[in-house]
Amino acid sequence: MTAPPERAHRRCRMRLSIPRPLSALSRKREAVRHFTPSWFTACMSTGIVGLLISDYPYDVPAKFEAGWAFWWLTVLLFSTFSLMLIGRFVFFWRDAVKLFTHPVQAMFLGAIPPSLGVIVNGFPRFLAHWWDGDAVMRRAVALWWVQAGLALACTLILPFYMFARHSYELKVITAVSLMPLLPCVVAAGSGGIVARSAPLGACQGIVYMSYILFGIGVPLCLMVMTIYYRVGGPYYWRGVETWLHAAI
Repeated sequence: MTAPPERAHRRCRMRLSIPRPLSALSRKREAVRHFTPSWFTACMSTGIVGLLISDYPYDVPAKFEAGWAFWWLTVLLFSTFSLMLIGRFVFFWRDAVKLFTHPVQAMFLGAIPPSLGVIVNGFPRFLAHWWDGDAVMRRAVALWWVQAGLALACTLILPFYMFARHSYELKVITAVSLMPLLPCVVAAGSGGIVARSAPLGACQGIVYMSYILFGIGVPLCLMVMTIYYRVGGPYYWRGVETWLHAAI
């Protein structure tokens, strides 16, 4: 039984009314002007999916190829978002500087080092077996040190800058406040992965630096989590208890 002509025409109009990407912008370059670092969270999640698929404990056909595809998608997203963020500071620097004064978007700058971290973790897993392993790991070590430097900058500079520019109250503390603190923890974990396959001369420095990053990031994260759950009151604790009972 076919649909009436009016209903079919209405469905066709609904399908055609879907806006195209970037159609709401007056110019395509406005996508660069309004780009925010929160997009880097897409790199984090995509890269984590690729690593988890490749580490799936059961023998599933094409699991390595699927993880490999997700990892390369992460590389593409990270490269695209990095170029857009750099382009914003180059071509629209007056608007880009305002990013540091935003109480929320500035926190998402902490998503950049973990996004680089999931790419670094994929070097020994997806590239070392196919190309020159020593050359691949030397590049992985260099990228990890870049990640460690960015993580330290986010964790030690960004929170103090934000607290100096804005007046924060305990009741407005949210989970976004963890974003500048997580990069050190992620960089410490990435250091452990890279150190397994890194050249012998670089392993010791990576391990020592990973311990330092772990010691900086974890206590700060626990402090913010304590404030977050304390301010939330019984509502958050009921959620935690529910998750624990479900896990048990």
